[in-house]
This record gives sequence, structure tokens and C-alpha cells, in this order.
Amino acid sequence: MVHEYAIEPDALITWEALRFFEGKLGCGHGRLVAKYPSKWLHLVWERCAETSTRKRLMFQETLARIGNRVIKTGRKYDDQDDWLTNAKRVHLAQPFHAIIAIKPGDEPHILCAEEITEETPRWAVLAGGTIPRTSEGLAELSRPLLEISTNVRFVDQYFSCAARHGRPLVAMLEHAFSGRAPSSVEYHLNANGTGDWFRGELEGIRRRLDLAGDASISFVRWRRVEGGENMHARYILTNRGGIRIDYGLDTGEPGETSDWNLLDEATREQRFMQFEKGARVFELVDAWRVTAAGVSAIQW
Repeated sequence: MVHEYAIEPDALITWEALRFFEGKLGCGHGRLVAKYPSKWLHLVWERCAETSTRKRLMFQETLARIGNRVIKTGRKYDDQDDWLTNAKRVHLAQPFHAIIAIKPGDEPHILCAEEITEETPRWAVLAGGTIPRTSEGLAELSRPLLEISTNVRFVDQYFSCAARHGRPLVAMLEHAFSGRAPSSVEYHLNANGTGDWFRGELEGIRRRLDLAGDASISFVRWRRVEGGENMHARYILTNRGGIRIDYGLDTGEPGETSDWNLLDEATREQRFMQFEKGARVFELVDAWRVTAAGVSAIQW
């Protein structure tokens, strides 16, 4: 699971402290930083205690990398109060997974930055596990990632427009489209059957997807290149992170479970780029865009 943390800017005034957290943050680690307040990155840089030019440059480079692991938050911030007072107040209405501060707190969700280890409760997160093979299980697992991503790629070679794939997709799209329109949402699968047949199948599922306004999802069908990669593993890949789902993006029999694990950044990027437009890892068969208005063939 991917969790959201609030980190007090004063906890990151040295390059060593910044480097520690930089190495523990990112979707692959299951941890992202709330941009709280909106000028959080500026506040961290402003508090930089490094004095040598070399150390300040290292601090700046490390902070830039952390910037890719920061997520926007709509939580209000009152400049009349200090950072921790603000964080505690907004946590009551919109909880963080944990608040990381420079001093220990009595509350279990407040962690002291200098005392954090891999075993610290609320800092220790799962990078893998099992989920029920249900629509709810897949949706809850992917929700934190889908809600912060702008480019989403579902990958399941055995996708069908039947309910076992359709219901989980509907549930996951609710999170992908929650409050905003992603730049792109795609589903990548093996090509089985003719294009006309698949278009008819998509017409059947279109009504269940409940796409509103300009929202759309593209379905791209591939064929294995002889001697090349096989589209075997099932993934939820985005511009922010990735999850591998062992059994598939479909529902199973009652009581069945599926293994899952978060992808490290190198693996996420490799798999994400395999389905980029113009990629030649697989042989493109056809592509279709589904909107509220209908289904149309598209160039890929």
C-alpha cells in the first residue's frame, strides 16, 4: 500500500537527514510526502543548514529528487500557527498515515524524525501481501496510487468485457477519475478475436463504465513478437508508481486471494515504457477509445 506522510520542514535541515528520507520515499517504498503546506519544498530549502557550497548543492539535488515523491494536498494551512499545530489540526479531518516531527509526541501517529527505524509503527509499511480477489480488494489496493496519478496503464493479457474484469475496472476507474480527469487511462491486453468482435464487446462494457464528460479509456491490443517478451504479468502502472497483481485484474471465486507487490522505480519505468506509443516490444494489433458517446478505432 502507498501511504501519505506529513514531514516537518525543520526535520530536514541537513543533507544527511534529507538523504535518509529520500532513500525511504517513493511509491516503491509505499511512502509519499504531503505537500503541506503548498510551499513545503520551499520551506525545506529555506531551512537548509548546510554552509559549504558543495553541501548546499548536494542538498538541492536531493531535494529535487524528493520533489518527485511529493503529492498535493488540499488541507488548509494557517500561517499564524506553527507547522506541527497545523498538521495536528488537519489530521483530525483528513488523516495522514503519520506526522513526522522534530520532537516526539504522545499521539501514536506522531513520529520523531531522529528515532525512526524500519520497525517503527506507522513507518513500517507493506510492499507486498495478499488481497481478496474481489472488486473491492483491487480498488482499495490501487486507490492511493490511482488518486495521485495522471497517466494510468492497466495490463492484463486475459482481459475480457465480462463482469469478472468489468466490475473491478469500474471500481478502479472511480478512483482514477476522482475529482479530476487524468491525462490518459489505458488498458493493454492480448488480441483475441477480430476487431469487429472486440468493438462489440467494448460497446457492451461502455454502459457500465459510467464515463462522464470528456473522460475516456483506451484499450490497446497486442500480439507477441516471435522470440520476444510475453505479456504475462498483470500490472497497474502509472506515472507515479506501479503494482504487480499476481492472479490478474479480475475477480475470482469466493475466498480466493491474489499476491501483490509494489514495483521499484526501475521496474516500473521499464514496464511502463513497454506500452508507450511507438514501442516495439509487442506487435500492435489495434486500439480503441471508449467514451460516454461510443467506441471508436484510434491510431496508436
